[in-house]
Amino acid sequence: MKPDLGSIFSRAVLRSLGTVAGAAIAVVVGALLTTSVGEALAIAVLAACLPWAMARSYLWQAVFLTPLIMLLIDAVVPHESVLDISEARLITTVIGGLIVVFGYLIWPSQRHPRVDVAFAAAIEALAAYLRGVADGAAAERVTAERRRAYRRLFDTRVRLQRTLSEPPPAGAEAWSWIPLVTAAERIADRITGISALRRPVPRADLVAAADALDDLVGETETTHAASDRVMSSGSWRPYEAAVSSSDPEVRELADEIVHLRTSVRRGEGSGSRGRI
Repeated sequence: MKPDLGSIFSRAVLRSLGTVAGAAIAVVVGALLTTSVGEALAIAVLAACLPWAMARSYLWQAVFLTPLIMLLIDAVVPHESVLDISEARLITTVIGGLIVVFGYLIWPSQRHPRVDVAFAAAIEALAAYLRGVADGAAAERVTAERRRAYRRLFDTRVRLQRTLSEPPPAGAEAWSWIPLVTAAERIADRITGISALRRPVPRADLVAAADALDDLVGETETTHAASDRVMSSGSWRPYEAAVSSSDPEVRELADEIVHLRTSVRRGEGSGSRGRI
């Protein structure tokens, strides 16, 4: 149950359910097909279905993989019956699943999504990306900053996707982060659009927007680390240069930043304070 492959809790449950169903299939097949040719055909069918099952879900993978392994063992070790092998496989899998679930429940930090620091790192990368665009940096630097920003956003999104299937409170808290990550992705797209413009853009306005993102990094960290979520309005410096820019692209970027900051201050994604 590697944690980097998705939700440990949900995979433990799916593995246990799939093993139960697969063991039942193995018993039925072993009872009906008593000849070597019949078992060989069953093994071939299960093996052919396994790639589809692996792409479908972890549950279906266990459903097809369990009887396949049971029949293969029965073919190699004929003195053991499929029923005995299936029973042993079922018991060990259920015990292992219960151990994983019990360990999950007694480890409090695993019941909360770990997103806040990853999200702050993504915003910091966006600020660096925007500063590179504002400074008219070389194409190589801008490209590197763009890739870094999108990679940080992708990592944050993947972390969220892996947590959505967790039981409460982790799953519910992960859902509350989705609007923040989506807003940050829109900001990244706005910056990329500005970088592709073939006309000059007011540098001072872009610098002001980058300053806003830098402030948002600190505000995000403060918001999710503090026990009292009420923050003073003075923690956000005015950025009239960006909001009232003469360039419509910059104004739209500034509006997205203000929207993201408003969501952060409302406490969206608040369930993972300081847990990374």
